[in-house]
Amino acid sequence: MTRPTDTIFQESWWLDTVAPGAWSAIDYYEDGQLRAWMPLVARPRRLGFRHLGMPPLTQTLGPWIQPVDGSSYRQISKIHDYTSALLRQIPECDYFNQNAHYDLEDTLPFHWQGFENNVRYTYVLEDLSDVDALWSNMAGRPRRAIRKAEKVVSVQETDNVNLFVELYIKTFARQDLDTPVNAETIRAVYTAARARNAVKILCARDAKGVAHAAVFLLYDHRTTYYLMGGSDPQLRESQALSLLLWEGIKFASTVSERFDFEGSMIESVESFFRSFGASRKTYYAISKMSTRFRLAWDARAAFRRFRDRD
Repeated sequence: MTRPTDTIFQESWWLDTVAPGAWSAIDYYEDGQLRAWMPLVARPRRLGFRHLGMPPLTQTLGPWIQPVDGSSYRQISKIHDYTSALLRQIPECDYFNQNAHYDLEDTLPFHWQGFENNVRYTYVLEDLSDVDALWSNMAGRPRRAIRKAEKVVSVQETDNVNLFVELYIKTFARQDLDTPVNAETIRAVYTAARARNAVKILCARDAKGVAHAAVFLLYDHRTTYYLMGGSDPQLRESQALSLLLWEGIKFASTVSERFDFEGSMIESVESFFRSFGASRKTYYAISKMSTRFRLAWDARAAFRRFRDRD
């Protein structure tokens, strides 16, 4: 069944790629018409806990709600009805968490049914029609970084996903961190998206052919997403990532309406994205825990605090 979507992350091919065999959907019909639906993704958990959550590399899921015409009162009432009808269909689980798209502004039905709504932010360039205006609206810092990078590296598209994976791993290795997404998933996403003309990897190389950085862009006609980036920690001074994002934005202007940096709650990353002139968008991380899962969650947090203190 083909369902309408708000974002590429709700498309069945995307969910088949990042959550193969692990996703399902709940639907709400009224008068024989699909009014709302929501994907659900089963995530692995220890101790027999049932978790419905977010698959890797997926910025948002949340419900698709059919737009409603009429007065403001009717629109709000119907959307509440549709959302509440969906939520009553969510299977019993110990932990539910999803990030809703920023177009979902009304989360009251979630609140009424015991869900917690936590604010998150992303940054979006909403109008890509005038590239010169995008450049003018950018802060001085990224413009200086881009001009510096242009003297050191050039940007080309590449289909070498393994090169991207290598740079992606290096980014986290520099911080002594494990990569949040494994290489197999990145390769699977690239293969599936490339088959649908929905991905572009841009790489910045110097005159010797050495790769300084690369970005992984996912796109459709609505939005281009800065899905991931990677860089060689020994070559960060070239400012290649700033140039790659600018080239990504220019590419996005040819295929999409918007460019989404995907945001961050990390102060330095947030400031970097905002400096490109993007608008801040609020979205909600929606969650709900069973009593036994909350007890386990709190116990784990207490153990980690004790361990870190020692």
